[in-house]
Amino acid sequence: MASLKASTLLLVSLLVIVSMVLITILGTLGMVCKCCNGRGVECKTEWLQPCPHLRCHPWKQQLNHR
Repeated sequence: MASLKASTLLLVSLLVIVSMVLITILGTLGMVCKCCNGRGVECKTEWLQPCPHLRCHPWKQQLNHR
């Protein structure tokens, strides 16, 4: 069981790292990405867990909070 937990933790860590690399690449292309998890929760530009509600838009466009 410990091996399964370690593997799961490693996978989650890798997913976060890969998503942050992709978001960095999008940033070089003029995109802004935010994690908007939960209703009424402020969107964040940095996070340490996988973000199922990622919103990316051109930096000049306002983020629609709907």
